[in-house]
Amino acid sequence: LDGLLTPETKEPRAVWWAHRAYAAGVDSRVVSALTDRQVVAIASREGLESEAAQVLIGHIGVLVERPPTEITVTLRGLDALPGEDSCVELNASRIPDAGEDPLAGPEPVYQLRREIESGQVRVTLPSPLPEHEVVLLTVRKVGCGYRPGNGARDDPGIRNEIENQDNHM
Repeated sequence: LDGLLTPETKEPRAVWWAHRAYAAGVDSRVVSALTDRQVVAIASREGLESEAAQVLIGHIGVLVERPPTEITVTLRGLDALPGEDSCVELNASRIPDAGEDPLAGPEPVYQLRREIESGQVRVTLPSPLPEHEVVLLTVRKVGCGYRPGNGARDDPGIRNEIENQDNHM
């Protein structure tokens, strides 16, 4: 467990947040399939939030160094999520490679809503994923009339803030 907290102040580091999200989904893991050997995905029916599925996506970058990777995720089996609604709200948070520095928590990247079609939703993460970073994707059913964040289909307040930070995710 060495390295999860800063030695002096006992504040959590990025790795602590990744471990926390990983542990929250252990009891409800589902199959994940990947097409890129440098990307890891761990999916769970339940995670840090009740009645919400979660996917941890990481770019491990151990085989060959390369630029950040664009990632498209297809979430299947969404009909099994609790609720009768036919749309999902997707919240993405970034756990950056902060090294030994403390991290207050995963950083919100975007929030959007998509209609479930044939039990699935496909979404491309808004920014490429740098090596050694993790995205925590939380998925919950919502009514199709529901508008996340400030009432827009996609929450531009969050997305624009991230896009203005040198396009890092």
